[in-house]
Amino acid sequence: MKIRVLQWNIGGGRIREENADSSVYASYTTVDLSYISSVIKKYNVDIVTFQESHKMGGYDQLQILSSMTKLHYVRHDAYGESHIDPQMMLSQGVISRFPIIDHSFTLFKNPHLSFKMSGKTWITHDKGVTKVTIDILKKRKVLIETVHLIPFRKLGIDPFGQDAAKLREDFYEKIHESAPHFLLTGDFNIDSDSLEQFAPLLSKQGIFEVPLTTSTTPRGRKYDHVLYRGMEYINSEILSDALTDHYPVFAEFELE
Repeated sequence: MKIRVLQWNIGGGRIREENADSSVYASYTTVDLSYISSVIKKYNVDIVTFQESHKMGGYDQLQILSSMTKLHYVRHDAYGESHIDPQMMLSQGVISRFPIIDHSFTLFKNPHLSFKMSGKTWITHDKGVTKVTIDILKKRKVLIETVHLIPFRKLGIDPFGQDAAKLREDFYEKIHESAPHFLLTGDFNIDSDSLEQFAPLLSKQGIFEVPLTTSTTPRGRKYDHVLYRGMEYINSEILSDALTDHYPVFAEFELE
């Protein structure tokens, strides 16, 4: 059975005008969930993992996208004030065509470091891992984990260096699982073709990476990754015509 997955940092659901400079953060001004849902429907995906989604009170972007796309199963975790819109909670989560039968959210260690962005000084947000188990046609259970890591580049930290050693250890400890069918997705904020240097034990656990053929952001960085175990990789595409400030990563698998 084939499953189609989309990994997407949606930047608060904001898009730019088609003729706007995609490399300028200020170009992304208009919240347009209809546009995001249109991409999801175009690729007929079964599972979407999100970062930098928003929720507050009765407003929940993933619930709205679930309704728009008919991917009826949703888990959405909020973890801190949004740097995009301070009236919103920064969140991450999953929507799925198949039932979600288990869910948890675990925080990573927060180094509480400061950095400047858009003329304001920020302290690193809490970050964490959202875990859901999806029951696919009552035949296979797939564990999906999605993450959003701290902005290493803005903090002047080499994610592969000694300064990040404890963060790497904490990451591996929190995401390490033995599930036979497994997907790990996210905005890792690590500009690299591969996460091998950051978490070398993953490959020893039989976890493979979807190849990144080009950048996943308009500014030429390869931040967004999809990793897998217990399924056969078929194909993938980085949707570099997307109007969001990260490009969605589409991947298709045959579930063994």
